[in-house]
Amino acid sequence: MALGSLTYKTPVKIAAIESNLTAKAGFIVSLTAEETVGLCTTASLRPYGVVVVGADSLTPGSYPSQIAAGALEIVDAYGATIVAMAGGTGVTLGSAVTVTATGACNDAPALGLGEWVVGYALSSAAAGESFLLSFMPVVTQA
Repeated sequence: MALGSLTYKTPVKIAAIESNLTAKAGFIVSLTAEETVGLCTTASLRPYGVVVVGADSLTPGSYPSQIAAGALEIVDAYGATIVAMAGGTGVTLGSAVTVTATGACNDAPALGLGEWVVGYALSSAAAGESFLLSFMPVVTQA
């Protein structure tokens, strides 16, 4: 999906990625180290944003590694409506969603203390389909 010049882009400098994010549009990422981003693969990691345009490293297959300037686009604005990817069990309209082991999203089960809800589904989707996500990360409390 191409972005226009008025599209929100992250203000955080991201210089490295932990894995190939090519073809990962709609997947959730987390900041894993200073200036390093990677797929968010567990509910205990804080979701940072949603990949809009993915990228590979400047030296493919060597991670973490630098990325080309402007090659990776992530939406990280709280409350933004973005297209996300549904995981193995899919998502239901109006449900809170969390990440899967692949960085996609599923309906959130009963989460444990310190686990993150990524946001809320604004449409339904079966496994492997795109859906509208209101990106609003919230951590579960006691």
